Amino acid sequence: MSTLRKSFAVGSTLALLAIAATAYSREDNAKPAKAGSSELQKIMMQGMPSMAMSGDVDKDFATMMIAHHRQAISMADIEIRDGHNSELQAMAKKMKEQQKQEIADLERLAKVH
Repeated sequence: MSTLRKSFAVGSTLALLAIAATAYSREDNAKPAKAGSSELQKIMMQGMPSMAMSGDVDKDFATMMIAHHRQAISMADIEIRDGHNSELQAMAKKMKEQQKQEIADLERLAKVH
């Protein structure tokens, strides 16, 4: 599987985790959302920072993917800190390391910093 496909798979998995956490807290109105769930929701709602496109597709792609990966790392940190499922926490740790490597690769390939 290519690095790009892995990147999208990891990002998609984290997004699904956040959506599930958000849906759970909305469905269970009797219980207040835990801080970690609220933080996940905030990260997802912030989305991509607004940025002017440079016109260089490679640079714009790399810049946006770096922001996306940083968002994924933030979400993984919350799962590692607040999660209770050891398998999800292990997955979050693995994703965090993969995202860091992909950020480094993107920065190197597109010379974005």
